[in-house]
Amino acid sequence: MARKSETTDQQQYEAGIIGQHYPQDRVEKDKEHLAGLFPGEETSGRDIKSKLKGFWNKTVVPAFPEAVGDISLLKAAIGVETSISKDIKDSTKYPEIAHVAEVRKGLNLCSAEIQYLAQRKEITRLAFCKYLDLDPSTVHPDDVPVVSFGGSGGGYRAMIGLLGYCEEMKNSGLWDLLTYVSGVSGSCWSLAAYYTWGQASMTKVIDHCKSRLSPFHPLSPEAVRKLLQSRGGALKTLGPLVQKHKSGLSTVAMDLYSVFSTGYLFLIDPATDPKKVGHEPKLEVPGHHAHWLKWTSATTFLESGKEPLPILTAIRHERPWRDWADETHPFKEADPGGKEHSEATDAWFQWFEMTPYEIGCDELEAWVPTWGFGRPFEHGKSTMQLPEQSLALLLGLCTSAPAGPLTSYLATIKRNLPVGFIGNSITDLSRGVAKFWGKQSTEEFQQHHPLHACNEHNYLFHLNYDPQKPAPRGIENSPRIHLIDSGMDNNCPTYVLTHPERKVDVILNMDASSDVQKDSFQERVDQIGSRRGLKFAKRNPDLKAGTDTKDPDRFKGLYAQIYDGTVLKERPATVTDSYGHEQSNEQLSEEDKKVLADYHKNSKDTGHPAHPQHKEYLSKFRSERLAEIGNRLAAYSPALDIVGLQECWTYADYSAIRDKVRHVLPYSKFYYSGVFGGGLVILSKWPIEESSMFRYPLNGRPSAFFRGDWFVGKGVACTKLRVPDGPAIEVFNTHLHAPYEREPNDSYMCHRTAQAWEISKLMKSAIERGSIALGLGDFNMVPLSFAHTLVENRSGVRDVWRIIKPASSIGASIDDAEKQRRIVMNEKPCPNVQESLDEHGHTCDSVLNTWRWSKDERRALEKSRDRTIAPKDEDPKAKRLDYIFFGYSKGGWEVKDARVALTERHPELRCSLSDHFAVEATLVPSVRPEVPAKVLDEKALEESSEGIQFNQEQADFKEDCNGTVSKTQTRSALGLSLYDDILKMVNKYTLRERKQRRWRLWHFLTSAVISIGCFVAVWWSPGNCVAFVLILISSLGLMAGTLDGLIGGLFVGSELRALAEFEWEVRNALHLAGGPRQQDEALRDWYD
Repeated sequence: MARKSETTDQQQYEAGIIGQHYPQDRVEKDKEHLAGLFPGEETSGRDIKSKLKGFWNKTVVPAFPEAVGDISLLKAAIGVETSISKDIKDSTKYPEIAHVAEVRKGLNLCSAEIQYLAQRKEITRLAFCKYLDLDPSTVHPDDVPVVSFGGSGGGYRAMIGLLGYCEEMKNSGLWDLLTYVSGVSGSCWSLAAYYTWGQASMTKVIDHCKSRLSPFHPLSPEAVRKLLQSRGGALKTLGPLVQKHKSGLSTVAMDLYSVFSTGYLFLIDPATDPKKVGHEPKLEVPGHHAHWLKWTSATTFLESGKEPLPILTAIRHERPWRDWADETHPFKEADPGGKEHSEATDAWFQWFEMTPYEIGCDELEAWVPTWGFGRPFEHGKSTMQLPEQSLALLLGLCTSAPAGPLTSYLATIKRNLPVGFIGNSITDLSRGVAKFWGKQSTEEFQQHHPLHACNEHNYLFHLNYDPQKPAPRGIENSPRIHLIDSGMDNNCPTYVLTHPERKVDVILNMDASSDVQKDSFQERVDQIGSRRGLKFAKRNPDLKAGTDTKDPDRFKGLYAQIYDGTVLKERPATVTDSYGHEQSNEQLSEEDKKVLADYHKNSKDTGHPAHPQHKEYLSKFRSERLAEIGNRLAAYSPALDIVGLQECWTYADYSAIRDKVRHVLPYSKFYYSGVFGGGLVILSKWPIEESSMFRYPLNGRPSAFFRGDWFVGKGVACTKLRVPDGPAIEVFNTHLHAPYEREPNDSYMCHRTAQAWEISKLMKSAIERGSIALGLGDFNMVPLSFAHTLVENRSGVRDVWRIIKPASSIGASIDDAEKQRRIVMNEKPCPNVQESLDEHGHTCDSVLNTWRWSKDERRALEKSRDRTIAPKDEDPKAKRLDYIFFGYSKGGWEVKDARVALTERHPELRCSLSDHFAVEATLVPSVRPEVPAKVLDEKALEESSEGIQFNQEQADFKEDCNGTVSKTQTRSALGLSLYDDILKMVNKYTLRERKQRRWRLWHFLTSAVISIGCFVAVWWSPGNCVAFVLILISSLGLMAGTLDGLIGGLFVGSELRALAEFEWEVRNALHLAGGPRQQDEALRDWYD
């Protein structure tokens, strides 16, 4: 049955190719071989022994007489079902089975794609400048068009054509300008290869195709045998079919076509072993991967926006539910090119897109994670947690069907499979497929082109089911879904590239389909455009092809045509489908029209957020930034286990993030403290067993109301997590007091040090209880300061960054201590942006952070004049203030990696997501228990620290110098001199506060005396005006004095007692460390 889009010449050409692989005598033999497997014929009920004997004698021996002595293929095929049944339950091989897949609703892009776009934007901007030879400083990211590339359908022709186009785009620099690449049918093979085993190299894929596409057809006996006999080939080829069968789906002809055609196409060329005589080739390995290929593996090449985002496509033929043939099929016949389909005037195609992130349909407004597609679903959640579906099966949904008669393909595949494979479903495949297609005659079935939909679990099954409400749309009532080659609707992927949220400006379509010589693109693009409310018009409509078919130049001027698109004010009432029928085009509801009208109205108001020039960077955009933080946390790969947030001030802020990440971090706690709230949140993958809020005794002064530290109630958010089959994890999230003055005049350093002392005690107790202790937060301290040293040594935890990067900075490069460290380490005076992030972990005051720019730069950013920051630019003020501390007394865990995260900007506002970047760490079980690093000997320590002078904030003790300049993992020691320094700091601050207390009390007494005097003077005032002034002075003065008196008499008194408690603990620790014994009388009564 010929495709309607094929010309007679093309049909004859393809028939000739088929004839080369399948001569008529082989076709006749195949028919005999398949005898008895079609409807109306009976299958004998032999036992397994006779079946295997018959299979060997009638199938293997005739097909492969040279392999009669080699039974490895048979053994491998028979063992597939057993192996897969065991492996699909192994979470070490398939980590995704530990997660329940959930359906995402809506028209918006997924958070992973949004995050990708933000990262890709900077790459395309630089590529745009390079391609057009522009100065990057003059080009704003919003000025760069979003460019996409689409590959058409057309089988191998399209596959090879797309590879050639893309290779030349890479050579010219155009490839780096692309944000999206998409394909229809055969083009999907090229994209899938490039982003998986091709390792983002078109050259590698092209070279592979040169050796793979000849001399065998992918479904020829030689190709099938070669595939199954490759190392692990049977498991990787047939395993996906076994998994599908185990999930409750029947296997059809297109499943076989999928795994065998893609399996052979992606069969990597053999390596050579020089140890063998003659360098014989090893058996080929499909993709050199441990398991079958997965589409999610393409995310490796999408990290940091390195490559364009690929989109594979397939379609589903829909019709109104009332007209469905039954509860699982809209049509009685499965062939989408059949009469029933072509004459159905009330049917249309729905486009499904498959990115490495998720699979779904914008018309249905439902999406599922790519790793979860292929699982049974109900009510929006997967009910069977299976490994990710094979890429070969996905490509079977996307790619063209075989061009030859089904008889030859089925016979070839059947000869290579044992009887009983997957419960006899493949041995009796012809019977099952014929039943699936409908009761047609045997002859018609044998000569049918097998373009029939595979059975897939429907992730929309009972998505919105409610027994109390009317039945939902038909697709939600069907447990199965059937997707087919999108070329049946349109040979170019224009539909998915015009998704409104993708905001694509330019689409480059490569047409290698059978439509290319018919000049039918206008018709095809209008078909898609009318659905999207777009109209495309050829820029040069007078250009026509010549009529002389022998003229080589008859297509001159038509090889690259430009179509200009415009947005229609209203969607057309009707559209023309692929069969030439006029279909009704769904219109916007009155409510949607009103929303759209309001948006356009507001978009003309520069003061409204909808206007593109309206970009404020104040707190009123807090919700947008919090939502984006939630999007990025939800899309993290690999998924996060524990997250600590600071400055999340309100419950609404917390809810905005929690709702975004609930599916990956289902357990969370918002902590209440102080007058306005402590701003602390903990999100977790594991259940919260216990939780408490510890408020610091010293947490700022109420007189500094404009800073707010005292009012928010600084403290520690404490959480104990219940982890299955592992030690308990106790998380301590905090935000220490900020340094509002530069050292050594930082009056809050004493409070911050005391806070570090308190959180150290909490983490130490957790470790002593046998838990893993994690300290997270904005500690507002530089490495090796008093606070940092106390945290590391009093609690027994380690700064994860100094474990990975022990020679990293101890402050900003403009600080004296860091300058000396850089001299000793022979480093350049100032790090660049890349070094600042990668080597030193700087999270604050980076030039990358828009909140740290000058006022003029921020004003320019508000007017869409961005500032270009290159990786090699200097970063003089950046420092590390945010930390993750880790400790576990029993060992067996280690830090695998640590990095600075969330450095990207908001994709629309272009501002940084926070004034601090995040820090991320990965902890893994270690092979051996962790052994604390040894401190270098005294002499080496003195030599390494010679010439370094630390100010008070960088603790002045020898052991610190070792931790500062050594390139090995070391822990700074808590020396006696440090305790003395802390006591000196406490004493100095205490004297300051006692003085402040005296002044405040004197102020109160003075204001009281002045107030009384003013009231007395009123009696002798010459007039009402003077009396009014005296009363006003009296009242205001008394109010200020009373407030100062309350602060001095109550708060400062409380602060001094907390300082006394802190001093006692420090003196006691000094004594236990070998210092002098403290005497109670030595501690003054601060209230005296």
